[in-house]
Amino acid sequence: MAGPELELESRRAIYQHVAANPGVHFRGLLDELDYAQGTVQYHLRWLEREGLVEASDDGKFTRYYPADSFDEADRAVM
Repeated sequence: MAGPELELESRRAIYQHVAANPGVHFRGLLDELDYAQGTVQYHLRWLEREGLVEASDDGKFTRYYPADSFDEADRAVM
């Protein structure tokens, strides 16, 4: 996916990391990517709002998935 919605390098990097690592949690994104916490939060919210990424709260972590990869039943197993 390389539409205009992913023109920003930081947003594209965050999306690509989520797509390559379904179920990654926020702290994992911060550890793996060289962006400030506020930048990651902003872009994750934007990606969610645009329907590109979905979040799932497992009670301990909020995990992120590419929107077209998994449904809730699949996430419950992980």
